[in-house]
This record gives sequence, C-alpha cells and structure tokens, in this order.
Amino acid sequence: LLLDEMVEAVPLLRLPAPGGKAASMESKGLSGFPSVQAVEFAGRAVHAVFHADADKEAEQESSSPSKGVDYSADANMNDKEDYYQILGLQKLRFRSTLDQIKKAYRQCVLKYHPDKLAQQEDKKNSDPSSPEKKGDDKAEDLSDVNKKAKEIIERLIGQGKSDVQICKNYQIQEMIDEKRDGLDNLEDKVRRIRRVLEGRTGAETEADQAFKALSHAMSVLSDVQKRRAYDSKDAGADIDDSLPSDKPPKDLDDFLRTWAPVFDRNSRWSSKPLPQLLEGSIEEVLDFYDAWFNMESWRDFTLDVEDAHDPEEAQCREEKRWMERENKKSAEKMKKNENNRINRLVETAHKHDPRIVAYKEELKNKKKAAKQSRFAGKAEAEEIARKKAEEEAAAKKAIDDAKAEQKKGEKAIKETNKRNVRIAKKAFREVFEGHGLQDMSKVLEICENCAMPGEGIFSAEDLTGFASSMAGLSLDDSLKVSNRVYATLCEKRGTEAPPPQESPVASAAPPPPKPTQSDT
Repeated sequence: LLLDEMVEAVPLLRLPAPGGKAASMESKGLSGFPSVQAVEFAGRAVHAVFHADADKEAEQESSSPSKGVDYSADANMNDKEDYYQILGLQKLRFRSTLDQIKKAYRQCVLKYHPDKLAQQEDKKNSDPSSPEKKGDDKAEDLSDVNKKAKEIIERLIGQGKSDVQICKNYQIQEMIDEKRDGLDNLEDKVRRIRRVLEGRTGAETEADQAFKALSHAMSVLSDVQKRRAYDSKDAGADIDDSLPSDKPPKDLDDFLRTWAPVFDRNSRWSSKPLPQLLEGSIEEVLDFYDAWFNMESWRDFTLDVEDAHDPEEAQCREEKRWMERENKKSAEKMKKNENNRINRLVETAHKHDPRIVAYKEELKNKKKAAKQSRFAGKAEAEEIARKKAEEEAAAKKAIDDAKAEQKKGEKAIKETNKRNVRIAKKAFREVFEGHGLQDMSKVLEICENCAMPGEGIFSAEDLTGFASSMAGLSLDDSLKVSNRVYATLCEKRGTEAPPPQESPVASAAPPPPKPTQSDT
C-alpha cells in the first residue's frame, strides 16, 4: 500500500514507456498482501517532461511556412554591424519574427561554428598553392599609421569597440579635421591594426570573430529593447523620415498614391498594429485617423546619442555621469521631435484627405441648415410671442380704458353729487336766511348731516325736498318743518331731541343795556 501511494505521489513513475510493454514485478506489501509494481524507463520519461517545449517548438518550426528556407545561405560576415546580414535576414530585416530569428541563428551556428571553420582553415593551410597561406606568412606593416592614432585605435579595440565606432570616435575625427598624416584609408588601417593585435596576443581567430558576431547579433535581435534601439538606427533598412509637401492633392487617387506609402513605412514604429490608408467608407476613414492620432511610437534613439557621447570613453565617473545625462536629454529631445513628426504627418494628411474635406463640408452644411431651422423656429416663436404680447397689451389697454372711463364716470357722478349737496344746503339755508332767522345752529347742523348717498343721514334730494316744501311759508311754518327735520335727525342719530325752536317774533325782545359812564 505504501508503494502504491508513492506511485500515485510521483508522476514520473506513471509516464508511459518508450516502447513495448512495461515489465511487472510481484511483491508483498507491509500487510502481507501481494501487489504488482510497474517498472518504466525513467530516462525517456524525464525527457518527455522536461523537453516537451523544445519538441513542440521543433514541431511548429517544421510546420511553419519558412520550413524549407535556409537563411544561412544569405548570411554574410563582411559587415559585423549589420546583424540582419549576419543571420541572413537582410531581405526581411525589421519584419523578421522572433521564430525566424531563432531559426536563422540555429542554421548559422552550424555554418559558422569555430570547429567547422577551423577544419576548413586547416584544409586551406594544408594546400601550399593557397594564396591565403602565402599571405599569412607576410608580416603586417603599420609604419604608415599615425602613431597617436594607432595608440587610440589599440585602446578602443581593447575596449571591444567595433570598426565603425572606432572610425567615428571624436579623437580620431579631431585628428582627421586637423589633417594629420597617416589617417587616409582609416577603415583599412583599423582592420590591419586589429589583425596585428589578434596575432600578437593570440586572441580570437577569424572563426571566433564570426561566431562571436553571430552570438552578439542574436543577443541584440532577441531582446526587445535592444532590437528596437538597433532597428531605429538600422542603416540597411532605408529609414525615410521625410513627409510629402503640404499641398492639396488633385483627387483621391493622387492622395492615396502620395500618402499611403508614407503611412506604410511609418507604421513600423507603432507599438500596436495600425490600419492602412485605403479606400473605404467614412467610418473606416475616421477610425483610421483616430488610430493614428493615438499612435504610440516605440522608436529608441539610444544608439544615436551614444555616438556623440560614449560613456565608455569617459576618463572619470563625473564625466561618465555627465555623458549619461547629456545622452538622456538628447534622447528625450529626439523622441519629442519624432512624436511631433508623426503628429504633423497625420494632421497634414487629415487636412488634405478629400474624404475628410467632403465630410467636414457635409457637417458644416448640416450645422448651417440646423442653425437656419433653429433661427426660423425662433423667428416664428418670436412672431407668435409678439402677436400674443400685442393682444395682451390691447386687452390690458381696453381694461385700463374701461377702468379709467368708469373712474371718470364715478368722479363725474361724485362731483355732481357734491354739487347737488352744496346746492341743497344753500337752498335750505337761504329759506331761513330770507326770513332773517338769527339762530341758525339747528339749520347748520341739519346741513352738516347732508352728504352724498351713503355718507350722511340726509341726501341732497332730501334736503332739496325740505327746502321746496318750505317755499312760500312763513317763518313759523318753516321752523315747524325745520323742527320735524331736526327731530328726525336726532331720532336717526339716537339722541334726545331738544325743545322746538320758536319764532323770534313771539318772544319779547330783551331790554337794551343801560349806558355806563365810560360809554358816554
């Protein structure tokens, strides 16, 4: 049972045998019961587990479209700085996939392996008629090389610099500008110095150099960041950053012929796949420009700035840090200029694209029509509002005129009533003034209680009637009428009526006052 549990716990014991039937062995467990154990081949089983990915990759490679392509046939070691040419991918260059790079590397490793090249070298050296054999016996003459330049070149070779980097070194360039002797055919002199150093120190052979260049090319192209920096400066890729002139095309075909290749060669710098400039609906065109306006460029200018300031050539740490800071500033500036170039490319094409121009014109016309429609509706609404306001103003004016007329009529009636009251009071007083009545207090009190309708006890009509009833009567009869009117007044006011007023003729006149001394 314990063995059975171990078999279940260790997956390797359960792997299938490479061929044939697995051997079986009977034994007894700890409890005494018989058990059967399977004996398998651990070597093939372990290989199947740990090398499954490699087998799968080989199977995919055998089924890939480039199965029969031999990249090593196009490989060339003449230019150690052209990594694609070293791997035989100069036709594909930046379009090469990682699988193609790996396959090309495996093929070139078999071709440029030091052991294989050493065998070829031995065959050449064994042939006495070989011109290369005769040339090897001849010593290299470096007397035509400038002494100071030779020291600088030897130092740079010791630092691992390539021939191209040595030729672009700022000290070498300064000596060339000063027109020093012994610097003509500089590349040939650098190669000769390198051969002498390699022969003197017993360093790398030509086969070692080829294999080292092959390994370096693989290390650069298999690393994403390093490959981006290399592709950004790849001279063999024919990098073209030029833009068409800023002028409108003749028609859509002329626009596509001019701008489609520009977008195609700049799409390689995008981090994400971008659509191509083709004929299509306006929705597809808008999506195309939207994608390009949001483009994120991966272009790396690290190698470009290192040509100006190589930190490896610094004499001290402070100079190295200063070079790194300057390189970082230069790289950021170049990256900014690159983004501005891409934006200018997209904006110029967007401005002159006949489809975008027609689309903008259509939107402008729709907006203008909507604006006119909106203004027409607004004018109609304003006209309706104006008519409504006029009608309301006319109705209000009619109401105000009616109120004014009513107020005027009421005022006229009130004035008439006031005049009638005055006339009635005057007529009532004149009755008693005509009889020469001295005590006019009751008459005046009666007149004071005569007012407009609703405001006094007697109205103008009442008072006028009283005056008319006393016309032609004597003073006594007039006083009787006045006493009755006054009694009615007191009754309406709720007061007690005084004694009736008598005629002054019936009562004796008071004796005149006696004259005094002062009067005489």
